[in-house]
Amino acid sequence: MSSNRKTKVACKACNLRRVKCDRTEDRACTNCRVSRQECQPILSRRGKYKRSHIKRDQIGAAVHSQDGSHCSPRTQPLRAQEETNHQNPTLFGTTGEKSCGCDQPHSPELNHRADDPGRCKEMVYYGDSFNLNYVLREMGNPFQGGFDSTSLTLSIEQLYLDRLDQPTKEYLNAHEHSERLRLQEMGAVQRLDKEISDALIQAFFAVVYPISPIFDLSEFRTKYKAEQISPLVLQAMYFVAAAHCEYSWIEKAGFASRYMATFTFYQRAKELYDANYESDAIATVQALYLLSYWWGSPLEQKDTWHWTGLAVGLAQTLGLHQSKTYAGLPRTQQKLWRRLWWTIYSHDILMAVALGNTPHVNEAYCSVPLLSEADTEDDEVDEDDSQCTQLFGSWTQESRLYPVYFADLAKRSSQCLIALFGANLDESTIQNSLTRVSSWQRTLPPVLQAATAPISLQNGYWTSLIHLTYNTCQILLHRNGLHCPGHLKIGSLPSDAAVNIVRILEDMMSSEVLTVSSLRVLPAVFATLSVQIANISGNYPEGTEISKHRARFCMLVLKTLQDRWPPLLWYYSIFLRILRKMGCEIPDDEKHNTRSPQDRSMGASDTAKPLPHVQWRQPQSSNISDSPCGSFSAETMTEEADPGAMDYFPFSSFLNDSILGQANNPFDQAGNA
Repeated sequence: MSSNRKTKVACKACNLRRVKCDRTEDRACTNCRVSRQECQPILSRRGKYKRSHIKRDQIGAAVHSQDGSHCSPRTQPLRAQEETNHQNPTLFGTTGEKSCGCDQPHSPELNHRADDPGRCKEMVYYGDSFNLNYVLREMGNPFQGGFDSTSLTLSIEQLYLDRLDQPTKEYLNAHEHSERLRLQEMGAVQRLDKEISDALIQAFFAVVYPISPIFDLSEFRTKYKAEQISPLVLQAMYFVAAAHCEYSWIEKAGFASRYMATFTFYQRAKELYDANYESDAIATVQALYLLSYWWGSPLEQKDTWHWTGLAVGLAQTLGLHQSKTYAGLPRTQQKLWRRLWWTIYSHDILMAVALGNTPHVNEAYCSVPLLSEADTEDDEVDEDDSQCTQLFGSWTQESRLYPVYFADLAKRSSQCLIALFGANLDESTIQNSLTRVSSWQRTLPPVLQAATAPISLQNGYWTSLIHLTYNTCQILLHRNGLHCPGHLKIGSLPSDAAVNIVRILEDMMSSEVLTVSSLRVLPAVFATLSVQIANISGNYPEGTEISKHRARFCMLVLKTLQDRWPPLLWYYSIFLRILRKMGCEIPDDEKHNTRSPQDRSMGASDTAKPLPHVQWRQPQSSNISDSPCGSFSAETMTEEADPGAMDYFPFSSFLNDSILGQANNPFDQAGNA
């Protein structure tokens, strides 16, 4: 008996063209009849293929990618593990480390990669996807089965590997084997002892994650418990956490200084990235963003701006900046990708404002809707699980809204940068864009209005941080975009913004939360210093003394943060000379020693108790001068300032714009002395 009911599966032609198919069991579809071609049904293999059951003790537990999928063999550690290195930690091993994830053969053959079932759901990067996708959709997939980008990628890789001659395959296998052994020897695929690892992860989620919500917390929690986090992502998280955690955990991990800890974790993550160890592109984007926190030396080219550019480039290559990429994705994945994109976008724009650079993001091509509170609603761990809440923390209304309004501020600042420094300069457009930035403050909800002391991570901290960023943008956009006389003098908008920054920093220092997020604090300090120095040297006698007082406080803040960011030793020395040339004496170091003789908590939560001994305090003893220098040399920190060399440093725009243009330039004075 014939049936006129439509089949549940479209024919191959309609499926390739992504059009509606009305094929029945005994009649070809309309599209195939019109085109006079055979109407071939797609044969489903569901339940018809033999599943392989591989024992866990043979290959270990599956390692998952950051979007909930399995990882390729290269993201799994080696099976043969060396004994734990209990000596002093270096790049080649740290006290109490073990393998990240599961066991893995020494060097899986290249031609077996494409057969790995664990790669079926990765966000895989492959070269010319634009033209390839178009041709395959229009002309048909030469490989078996319906069109699927992931299966297509595996087929392309297998086709590529099959065409290599045997000597080439052997060479590539040997190269990968040696690379994996080298990564193992330097500890890049190892995980810290649970106690130390938990402390660093807790520090990350307490003070860094609300600024950068780039993970799915529920998924991350599951993988972290199962020790299935990507080694690249884990080492990058260790690196960022080491710059913010309590110093006692640096010592427990076996490091001689905080700089040595951050340098070691950074180098491990960098080597994993350079070795193409991670095949999940989303995990790579997450790690690249975290690596943008690196600032190891004033002369280092692979600095914050370098890694930010790589993160933006890969994110845009994957299409995270365009709304069409999100079509058909699960709701939770759409939210995760939007959070990831807007975190990278905001970081790029506001670092461009702070450094005086051109953003990597091209605003004209971004079509993803602006981040909303709904994008952070589901990003929670199970509150009934006290251990997880203790380890991963929990959102407050203040921290939940922070990334939403932070992205909005970045969006307005980006439009202002285009108006100020774009090809088509228009005075009215510039004024309108500056007004839009100024009006951002009026859009804030009550919970993000100005905070009052005392400030803690649970109350007022995120409000203080976002107002620091806002006032920094006000200073830099008006300072660099408008060159009218007296644009920084007392009473001007940039000067008022600098006063607000000083007040916020005073509250943060008195509440002992200043060092929690140094990367967000430093641009504000440098911007404020530029205003104070301009007023000291700008022949404004009525404001000279108060400007000197505020400059001294900014120097105290820089000294406080030196433990977290070693290049500040160099900047502190430069600013010290500048201010002394201007007659602004800075108190002796011994009188302003920022070390705390006693342990002091930095806003510990009353509701979510931290792990034992895990607190955030002002910097303690960490002798940076004893740490390995690499490209960061003591000579660089003590040399006299050279105006011609300023362009090499991340914050050189501050010196060029606010000092070198003054009539009584301290560098000129130094040269004429």
